[in-house]
Amino acid sequence: MAGEYLGKGSELEQVDAIIKAYQLYLEHVQVNGLEVVLSITRAWRLTKFVDNGMLTLKPCTKCGGHFVIHTHELYDKFVCGLCHMPARAGKTNN
Repeated sequence: MAGEYLGKGSELEQVDAIIKAYQLYLEHVQVNGLEVVLSITRAWRLTKFVDNGMLTLKPCTKCGGHFVIHTHELYDKFVCGLCHMPARAGKTNN
């Protein structure tokens, strides 16, 4: 997470790191023409969940990307939803 990186790599206060990380997110979204799906409130709450040990980053064993997951998942070979699509993903009712 950008906030985690900014917080570890600098002398920023946590609030400042979250705000700067959110600004980076908004810039990324704008440059790539994407839709903003994360509010500053949700970003703050996610950070608090990570700080309290409820959520963590875990790498996908297939693609190597890091994803936010529940800390106490019962399996150690995490595969993300992009590498292992749910059975009904992409199917439509015609």
